[in-house]
Amino acid sequence: MDENTPRDARCEESDDTLWGMMRMFFSRAMLPMVLLFYFWAIVFIAGAVYCGVRFFRSDETRLQIAFAAGFICFVHAIGLMKVFGWQLIHKRSLSLKIKRLEARVAECIQACKR
Repeated sequence: MDENTPRDARCEESDDTLWGMMRMFFSRAMLPMVLLFYFWAIVFIAGAVYCGVRFFRSDETRLQIAFAAGFICFVHAIGLMKVFGWQLIHKRSLSLKIKRLEARVAECIQACKR
């Protein structure tokens, strides 16, 4: 691209790469969502570590089952947080693609009317 190309067009082309999506995810506009994402990720990791440690320290079978179930739930929640993060990363690039598609459809409608 040359220097005369508007900045929005340059950003739209680089959004399809992994680094472009990560750059958008960690932008200032996404800061509240990123903080929320990391807060819950830390909570779930701490819960999994706590349940894992308590599992090995407990003597009763009932407590071992309870802590094992808690550990599995927290680890599953960590996986769900990863899926949520990927959805946040792809949300912006998909909205840009939809806007480009709408513009192309509008241009096709105008061309068909002529």
